[in-house]
Amino acid sequence: MRERVTYVARPSQQVLISLYQNSSVFVLPSDEEGFGMVLIEAMACGVPVVSTRSGGPDGIITDGADGCLVPLDDASALAERISQLCTDPAVNLSMGRMARKTIEQRYAEKVTGQAFLDIWDQLLASKKRLTQVRALPCAIRRALCLAG
Repeated sequence: MRERVTYVARPSQQVLISLYQNSSVFVLPSDEEGFGMVLIEAMACGVPVVSTRSGGPDGIITDGADGCLVPLDDASALAERISQLCTDPAVNLSMGRMARKTIEQRYAEKVTGQAFLDIWDQLLASKKRLTQVRALPCAIRRALCLAG
């Protein structure tokens, strides 16, 4: 495996995209991971991913569909999933396509942009409501706060 793994320090965005697109699999064996932007990037490039169940990846990857999740500290399970994706082209291709589809459906700019706008509208509506409540006499405000 060592002769097949390459380390590239600080690639440009263009080089990074090329590295993802030319990869057989992307592996993130973290003990603790937040959002996992690297998973999103790899999946967006149609690369199947393998990650440990370390927080963030659990909310991104659907195990067995668009990527693989393995338990923490289970090197055998990690190696098994990597091996499967490197030796079974049909599974690799299918999982890579599903990974790309997941990103398009959940993380594409149009989707996340709309979610942001929806939350923004809710915040503005709640601020407007708060401003209206603050204009009410004190006794009425207390009653509204007690009511819920």
